[in-house]
Amino acid sequence: MFQDWSEDPSASLLWVTADPGCGKSVLSKYLVDEVLVDMFKQSVTTSSACLCYFFFKDDFPDQREATSAISAILSQPALISDSILKDFAIHGTKLTQSFSLLWKALLSVVEATNGVPIVCVLDALDECQESSRSELMKALGSYRQNVNLNSTPNLKFLVTSRPYQHLKSEFDMTENMTHKIHLKGEGEAEVDQISKEIDLVIRDNVDRLEKKLHLTTEHCSKLYDRLTEIPQRTYLWVHLALSELERSSLLLLGNVDQAISDVGTSVYGVYEKILNRSPDHQQAKRILQIIIAAYRPQTVSEVFTALHIMSGQGSGQHTLENLPSIQQMWEVVRNSCGLFLSRVTNKIYLIHQTAKEFLVAQ
Repeated sequence: MFQDWSEDPSASLLWVTADPGCGKSVLSKYLVDEVLVDMFKQSVTTSSACLCYFFFKDDFPDQREATSAISAILSQPALISDSILKDFAIHGTKLTQSFSLLWKALLSVVEATNGVPIVCVLDALDECQESSRSELMKALGSYRQNVNLNSTPNLKFLVTSRPYQHLKSEFDMTENMTHKIHLKGEGEAEVDQISKEIDLVIRDNVDRLEKKLHLTTEHCSKLYDRLTEIPQRTYLWVHLALSELERSSLLLLGNVDQAISDVGTSVYGVYEKILNRSPDHQQAKRILQIIIAAYRPQTVSEVFTALHIMSGQGSGQHTLENLPSIQQMWEVVRNSCGLFLSRVTNKIYLIHQTAKEFLVAQ
């Protein structure tokens, strides 16, 4: 289906769905970094295909709006045009706040590209705010219908999301949106293929642990067998479970079954174990509250400062004057929360959307 979408000039939309933790965002990043731009450059004589992308994220207001997605697309240097600058001069900031104005501007850009493909990757559509998402989905549908009637589209969208029924219903309400890939649900073949690929990841990591921890061949074989027996295993669970197993004294002692049981056989199970192993449960709770409640991604020093204020250890000004190094602050945060958090440049993020869902449910 991916090849059909990429090679069929009339196919403007590809919808990729999979369950949480199955690698949708990793796939999107790989396609953006390694595949799409080269693929479409090879398909046009001008070699000037434009690749745009936006990753929706429910954590922050500016990353869960369709207006933000279209604004990000239009801000690509290759798409900046006199017409966009003119629209901005006329409408000002109203342009970036109006989906209809932004979509109209995008269509104007498409018409001016003379057949050069514009490929847009929109990741995690299910994390887009509901009313905003409805506007976007209607626009995608109306664009496809109009193009099918009149000409060949040079604007292509690759959209990923969880396989929620309400999203499927919205897409199905629009005529001829048939270029979709379902990695989970109706297609047992796709589910089996994902499981086989996850097993390859497990094999690679077990081989790595064998060398790093000096495990016996017998223990490694048993570890691989037990991990691949886990039902509904996902890439996220494999990453979390193997990271925890790497620190397990039980695994070093050869007690494979107990080590896996101790880690947890589901993503939520691993999350529970990570929280339970925190050396300071109250501090971990405060840090995670700060991250979840934040309006935008927080820097390491911002989280550390807020933590000290919440702990009653001084005013913000006093804390700022006595901060340890960034690395020391990060080690305090990471030691409390384990794999729940990741650090990108100097900002702290939850490792996955499921982590937020788990914590909020708690």
